[in-house]
Amino acid sequence: MTEKAYLELVNTFLDGICNTIDELEHNMFDDINFADGVLTIEMRGDKTFVLNKQAPNKQLWLSSPISGPQRFEWHEKDLYWE
Repeated sequence: MTEKAYLELVNTFLDGICNTIDELEHNMFDDINFADGVLTIEMRGDKTFVLNKQAPNKQLWLSSPISGPQRFEWHEKDLYWE
């Protein structure tokens, strides 16, 4: 995958998550911010989730107070992040 294709894919994915959250009930979220390839979701109860793109290795990283850090790579054949 080219860097350009990766950036289009990951930006569309993160933007879609941000838009979906915006459509949900906002009483569970304190703040949602998507800037410079980083999606930060602050939930009530002091839980913060961070999704950010890692362009050099074409990964998507998740920092979660529940599951801890995770890294995902795009599988072009099956079209999903794993």
